[in-house]
Amino acid sequence: MNPYRLPTSSDLLRKLTEELEVLYGKNEAKSISFLLIENIFGWYKTYVIAGEPLEGFSDAIFEKIASHMVRLKNFEPIQYVLNEAHFYGRKYYVDSSVLVPRPETEELVSLIISQHKSKSEIKIIDIGTGSGCIAITLDKEMPPTEVYAMEINKDALNIARKNASLLNSKVMFVQDDIFNFQPSYPMFDVVVSNPPYVTESEKGLMHKNVLDHEPSLALFVPDEDPVRYYQAIVQFCDYYLKEGGKIYFEINERLGNKVMDVLRQRNYKEIYLFKDFNNKNRIVSAVKSN
Repeated sequence: MNPYRLPTSSDLLRKLTEELEVLYGKNEAKSISFLLIENIFGWYKTYVIAGEPLEGFSDAIFEKIASHMVRLKNFEPIQYVLNEAHFYGRKYYVDSSVLVPRPETEELVSLIISQHKSKSEIKIIDIGTGSGCIAITLDKEMPPTEVYAMEINKDALNIARKNASLLNSKVMFVQDDIFNFQPSYPMFDVVVSNPPYVTESEKGLMHKNVLDHEPSLALFVPDEDPVRYYQAIVQFCDYYLKEGGKIYFEINERLGNKVMDVLRQRNYKEIYLFKDFNNKNRIVSAVKSN
């Protein structure tokens, strides 16, 4: 007998939460359980709480829940288990080829939109696009805009292209290496990047679901060279960011001054450091001068 074949959705919610609580804590376990039930049955949270009857559903549905629970108990992120993540009000396909989109990155996107929404016909490039969530959101939320997205990893690029197709976005994707980029880009008004910025020594602070399942190439940088991606992106901007154009970075909260120093050394102006909703240093923006 499948242990998840229970009378109602509220019974199932209680069962899933109890099993996951020991691994994730009560609040996160309940949140994961809601996402799982909502995804499988297509119900809103209010229906789940109300206790929808489950007797009419096939065994295959409950076998799927059991399979998902095995993966969740192995600390696999719920977004990979369900192959979906939400970002800026849209649903994205994700798997272990790309990072799970974070709320902090929504703040980066919001800042760009707020500072450029009155302009038209600007060109933007997102460097290290991953799932494509930054580039696609800017394409959908901004006035008429040309958005490019660079990514070195072929599997990640396929995910980004899939998301652009699902969301009817016209982002132009390029497979390229920021450390050895090809000389074939237009001039951009905005360059944005959320590059790898977690230092190797910070691994001990990371949750198991991130360490064991999210792509390390997109997360980590060596302790001895933690701003290497920012330096490479600024070098790209020497060639392809217009004078007066803006650069936006998501950053490691501990590396704000180092990232700002990279920009100062290349004579950028109007260099600002922004905090996220957790009051942590999270975004740096700057304007390219002569």
